[in-house]
Amino acid sequence: RGLVTLNSLIDALNTGASALVGLLLKPFMGFSPFLGLFVVSALAGVVLLYLYGKVSAQKKIRVLKREILANLQDVLLFRHDVGIMLRAQLRLFKCSGLYFAYAFPALIVLMIPCLLVLAQLNLYFGVRALQPGETAMLKIKLSSPAKIREVSLESSPGLEVSPAVRSPADGEVAWRVRALEPVAGWYRLQVGNGQVRRNLGTGGKLEPVVSHSWLERLMYPASGWRELSAMAVDELSFSYPAGEVSFMGIGLNWILVFFVVSLLAGLVASRFLKVEI
Repeated sequence: RGLVTLNSLIDALNTGASALVGLLLKPFMGFSPFLGLFVVSALAGVVLLYLYGKVSAQKKIRVLKREILANLQDVLLFRHDVGIMLRAQLRLFKCSGLYFAYAFPALIVLMIPCLLVLAQLNLYFGVRALQPGETAMLKIKLSSPAKIREVSLESSPGLEVSPAVRSPADGEVAWRVRALEPVAGWYRLQVGNGQVRRNLGTGGKLEPVVSHSWLERLMYPASGWRELSAMAVDELSFSYPAGEVSFMGIGLNWILVFFVVSLLAGLVASRFLKVEI
């Protein structure tokens, strides 16, 4: 019962995060991916800062920052007096520890919405669709290896699928998929009497992993895991090529863009929201 509740909670969180990120990115579809990522990253930085201000001990952090600054000044001003400098360094070390203790619980709380947003953004910017001539590996892992001979795969005309490679010892089946045309395709997986059809998009949101594991679903949100689980498929993965965003002709990792933009946006917003960080 506990696992059922956890699965339902994760599905609800992923559904909410998916709707929010999709809504924010929708106005920028058709423009450079960098633009949408930039706006969402800046908004995330401001919102996370605001939440940090609400859940952290702001008054205590403000006092500690003043004490840290005062002790730093003592270290610099009395650097020739070993006794005063050492006492100032000890106070500085104590204040730094208290600062971390006050900030850490808030950071743990904010980690949850941050991870949910990052997981969704990874589906848009972390991978990209296959281009004509490119190949990817489609692999499934079965919870019941006895069904390995009951697995089959068919695909749309725009895709070329190699014969299945079966590993009975691991309960895995793999295919190499090659794109023939720059169009959206699909594949239909059948295990015994059950079957499921999944689309391969040409852009936008792509789902490289569909897993029964709750931890994997937090890292790689995807639809259809219950249908696959009913077919004794624990995990399905499709090795999309790694994605990147381009700014002024330079390819950038989307995570780097997110952290730099959100950090700068948070620093700027802290002056207006009067949040101590």
